[in-house]
Amino acid sequence: MLLLGAVQVGCSAAPPQDKPQPAGSARVVNVTAAPSAAASTRPTDRWAGAKPVVVGGGEILGCRGERSSDWLRVTCDEEANVFGRAPSFAAVSSEHIDKGIAEAEVRDDGATVALRWTPGADVVATFNFDGTPVILLARWPAGGPEPEVGARFRGVPDFSASDLARELCKCDSLYPPDERDALCENSELGALYTSPLECLRGPADVDSIVCASWQLCARSSPSGSAVCLPEEVHTGHCPSCACSLACGPDQACPPGLECTESHLRKENVCTFSEP
Repeated sequence: MLLLGAVQVGCSAAPPQDKPQPAGSARVVNVTAAPSAAASTRPTDRWAGAKPVVVGGGEILGCRGERSSDWLRVTCDEEANVFGRAPSFAAVSSEHIDKGIAEAEVRDDGATVALRWTPGADVVATFNFDGTPVILLARWPAGGPEPEVGARFRGVPDFSASDLARELCKCDSLYPPDERDALCENSELGALYTSPLECLRGPADVDSIVCASWQLCARSSPSGSAVCLPEEVHTGHCPSCACSLACGPDQACPPGLECTESHLRKENVCTFSEP
């Protein structure tokens, strides 16, 4: 069976969890290690009775949201997602951790970000999905009503991985004929399929995907069919991706990423910090 590889932005490994971080840098709280100060002061019953909330783009990433009192939590631990595996780490800024308004936890089966959800909240977090930085934005404008969707993954479409896989497996050349029929009947296709996110941003919904355009983008990136966001540059920075987050003096990288020079273009892009 043909499986397309997930995007590898930056093409560098995630930093070790015990690496010292300079002041102002991102910090990863690893719950498999000794408890951190943030972890040791966390109320054990904070999430008792938590209610589910919508996270924009969460379905295709295997992520879910929960709300408990004035806290919001996003957990990504489902392998049935567009990358075919759960994230290996998550990061929030050390400033937010020190102020007690955000936390990041890493486990063997995924990662979680929790944050204080009150007017004025503005938290940016980075999840590492198989080498791809996926950015979570959680913003509640001061003085405004609570947003219907409080947290959203930047540039991630709002359809599920299983629906995507069932639609794409109908493409004639995607799978061998003897495998295609069986795969299309499998309700767990999300666990069997991966695809670059920038190749999925164009269609309004999963039923609008055009096989030829998607295959050109997914197999021949960088190509014109990849859809980069305004804050991204079209770099083709790694074998199966075409868009990288731009950075510079006026545009800092999200937590867990550092600004480096692109190998293919004379532009600075955000990549995972070196070990």
